[in-house]
Amino acid sequence: MLPKASVDLSVELLGHIEEEDPELVSRIFERRRDRRVAQARTQLAGKNLDEQVAFLAGMLDEEGYLADFEKFPSGAYRMTLHSCAIWAVASRYGQACATELDFLREVLPEVEIERIAHKATGAYACGYEIRPRVAGRLPVGGAATRATTQKFHPSPPAL
Repeated sequence: MLPKASVDLSVELLGHIEEEDPELVSRIFERRRDRRVAQARTQLAGKNLDEQVAFLAGMLDEEGYLADFEKFPSGAYRMTLHSCAIWAVASRYGQACATELDFLREVLPEVEIERIAHKATGAYACGYEIRPRVAGRLPVGGAATRATTQKFHPSPPAL
């Protein structure tokens, strides 16, 4: 976890950048996403989907998201990010959240990924449903199992 002064400085600096060039803030988040995508793709090469989801959860956990996942009998997964490593920034700049979802979709292009819980909208955590694509079906929202159709708001972790 970063000291509060570091977080405040990050938000302050992004504010100054936004004042100078609002588009630059979006480009900064896109560059961060691109760097993470490139890093993850090299690590995911040759892994099956179970291994890929486990690796991504571990990567996100190391970044401070307190990530975990579960697999359902249907072959779908639910990944939960119990903490937001970029909360101070994400709560002010929605682009940060958008690039997080884009990151997951780019590193796992063979699956459908839907955000099913979002801390920025009041959930206790962010949650993503990850499910294999069904041949002949366009990627759309929906649930792979009854358990994953419900929006969930996990309880905050016990302290």
